Amino acid sequence: MTDTLSLRHDGSLRMLLLNRRDHRNALTRQMIIGLADQCEQVSADPEARLLVLGAVGVDFCTGLDLDEFYASANASDEELRADTDQLARLLGAVDRCPLPTVALVQGRAYGIGATLALSCDVVLASTTSTIAWPEASYGFLPAFAAARLNGLVGRPAAFEILATGRTLSAEEGRALGLVSRVIPEEGFHAVTGSCLKALGRTAEVLLELKRLFREVAGQQFSQALPACAEASLRARQSTVFRDAAAQFLDMS
Repeated sequence: MTDTLSLRHDGSLRMLLLNRRDHRNALTRQMIIGLADQCEQVSADPEARLLVLGAVGVDFCTGLDLDEFYASANASDEELRADTDQLARLLGAVDRCPLPTVALVQGRAYGIGATLALSCDVVLASTTSTIAWPEASYGFLPAFAAARLNGLVGRPAAFEILATGRTLSAEEGRALGLVSRVIPEEGFHAVTGSCLKALGRTAEVLLELKRLFREVAGQQFSQALPACAEASLRARQSTVFRDAAAQFLDMS
């Protein structure tokens, strides 16, 4: 790992931490490549059951490093293509991760940092955190955010958020369906720690749940029922369920 990115192991939990606090965890080119590499490696780790994205310092991530970003105005077409391909690779690695993914958002999550957080299955945000995509005001197209937000909140809300670049509070993010849970700042680490432990205890079930969500995506309820029945059957046949059933029957 590097000074600006670290990977922590805690049992079956893998936590990727952005650590560029002096620059509000703005992403450099090398950080993007490193994050994509690590997400792909965690996805292939047979011992991993949960992937968590977090950050050191007061902000989750304020987007791309602006020095690198504006210097790219003089880059070649090949260099620009490489940069955008790496961003797509990173967001795809998080989105396609077979493990449940959790973003721990404190402070600001802006631009590509916000899109990165919303690529996770669960977003836990502190009461003081804010979300924004200010790219348009900087003369840039928030392309990746457009695709992500359109799928989460629909075109009218997504277009307004991206066109104005306005800042969303954590509570507004929750109301829109962008944030899973808002947690008081003063107890953020304790509460999120408890949440992660709870998720870890049901990790095997959550792997199947994520698989099912993907399988039935876009289907009407009646269309999804056969897949749900198959998933329920697999769950009843699993060692996890049989162990739980045996424990329950022993206590009866």
